[in-house]
Amino acid sequence: MLGAICLQLLACTTSSPQTTNITTPIHTSGWETALPGEQGSAIITFSLPQYATAEIHLLKGKSERTNPPIARISLTNENCTVGHLASLSTFNNSIEKIRYFEKETLWNSTHRLTLSWDNQRHLSVQLNDETIDSSLERKIDRLRLSSSHQPIYIEHIEFITK
Repeated sequence: MLGAICLQLLACTTSSPQTTNITTPIHTSGWETALPGEQGSAIITFSLPQYATAEIHLLKGKSERTNPPIARISLTNENCTVGHLASLSTFNNSIEKIRYFEKETLWNSTHRLTLSWDNQRHLSVQLNDETIDSSLERKIDRLRLSSSHQPIYIEHIEFITK
């Protein structure tokens, strides 16, 4: 009996994740939103045409002039044969550290990008089945997506706060 009461009290005090879905598919060359909390995840399902490039900036604050990106995920066409080359860049005291995903993201195919962050400045970026983990210089609170040459197609975005 005491165990059941403790479990009920624990359930009352434990915060459960909240999910926000953006299910309307969009073609966009630029989109920005606030992240829903100090720790959480964003799951972005997207496709990108062959000649397009895209960047996702993770920021602190709205103005990129006064607050340059803390992290950047890039999808480029440099030295690619069947898809985009993807990388994660992090910035620490004006020093850029770049890490590349091993597999190209196939052109015109659906991909899943999962960003997970916490209030200890840890970032995990999963692109399809590859993951890169990184420490950040500062906390993030905004996501800015941009593409060049052609729009990126966003099929679905889901935010999960913890």
